[in-house]
Amino acid sequence: FFLSKYELTRGQWQRLQRLGQATDLPAEAGDVLPQGGLLWGEARARLARLGLELPTSTQWEYAARAGSDGPFAVARDELRRHANLLDRRAIGERVVQRRYGDDWDDGFAASAPVGSFEPNAFGLHDVHGNLWEWCSDLAESYHDPATLELLAEADLPEADLTGALFDSGDVPARRIVRGGCYEEPSFGARLSLRVNQQTLRANHTTGVRPARRLR
Repeated sequence: FFLSKYELTRGQWQRLQRLGQATDLPAEAGDVLPQGGLLWGEARARLARLGLELPTSTQWEYAARAGSDGPFAVARDELRRHANLLDRRAIGERVVQRRYGDDWDDGFAASAPVGSFEPNAFGLHDVHGNLWEWCSDLAESYHDPATLELLAEADLPEADLTGALFDSGDVPARRIVRGGCYEEPSFGARLSLRVNQQTLRANHTTGVRPARRLR
């Protein structure tokens, strides 16, 4: 599989929304910021129009680790050069009402333009922090190894969003997000951490990193 070296940007998302239209959009300063506030189903459907998809949680972790067997893709004392996390600047500007964070200033109180920080050993930027990244996996799959295996092999059609967004009846499904965000300290951006969010709730700190499978 291929995995994008950057999180999907606002400019790219705008172009995805207008795919097939002749309108040219002028470049804007915010175009290189990662696009947050994405619903899982909408992101998945729009990526599919270009033959892209959301990575599985296993794919994401393999690419993010880039051979590392520690809690981060780099040594803890190098993390400030690789990750946009909750730090002194974010707390000082009260982006998040918290009293704790990492004891450094990465230069950004909120999201940073993609590629602002150094990449991991595979060349991927922002695998720690900036925005949480949607994965394809259901949260429940991590309680049932057999379900996890089936979901990893599933190929849900683009139009079949109802079954993907609801796990049973009218209960919204929860999907895995990885990597942490600028509102989380480094503890919340560990490579082993799997957090889940409702698929029908847009979170301003959640975006996507497009993937493409090799056929």
